[in-house]
Amino acid sequence: MRAAFAFAVLPLMLGCKEAIVAPTELNELSRFLFLEWDNEDPAVMTAGVTAFDTWAAGVETSPDASLEDRFYTITALTRPDVEGLVNHDLDPAAAPAVAVITTSAFAVADHAGLFGLADQTPLEPSSPDKYDREITEGDAACFAERGEGCETLASTNDINRKNLLVDVDYILTKVWRWVDLEDGRQAIATRAYTPDEGTSEDPGEVHQAGLHRRAVDPHGDGHGHDAVAGDLARGRAWPR
Repeated sequence: MRAAFAFAVLPLMLGCKEAIVAPTELNELSRFLFLEWDNEDPAVMTAGVTAFDTWAAGVETSPDASLEDRFYTITALTRPDVEGLVNHDLDPAAAPAVAVITTSAFAVADHAGLFGLADQTPLEPSSPDKYDREITEGDAACFAERGEGCETLASTNDINRKNLLVDVDYILTKVWRWVDLEDGRQAIATRAYTPDEGTSEDPGEVHQAGLHRRAVDPHGDGHGHDAVAGDLARGRAWPR
């Protein structure tokens, strides 16, 4: 049984002297954020996350909002979009892609303070048995405070994901980056992916894979639009 996961959260375009204009439509914006996450020009990420913040402000994300109001079908990424990130041969364009948005009850700094936890199972209901994290680059405490030289953080995660459709083990690479919005607020952009295919004991299962982005940005009273478990995500499912 083969399965693959890729999660991503926010990209950037090559910097130039002219003003950077990010897409405003969800399909192209989500792809922009995925492809440009590690762009060396911070202005590109600023444009992308600001565009996401503007788009998200028009979505009903209150506790009373239904999932239907926050659920979107988007265009899948293509194989060239994931070159250099994954080693498996699955084509992301061969499966459906979705996006869901919700509003977090917590400030950006509260999210950042949890990134360094070695045991992530209390935070991930879909991984109740195993979600072990190792920080591989950067200092989690320094990143959470956005200390000098602590703009990015990287991790490797050993995960078992379990729900009604899947029970799969995989290794996830997950990275975070601070971003300044155009109005001076600060956000965190995340990209995550599984370089190799996951494993399962059941060869008949349908396994999910995807490219996901998470945007945690301040909104209103300091809370954030938090793209969780599929927000700005291109989720995949391959029967194997």
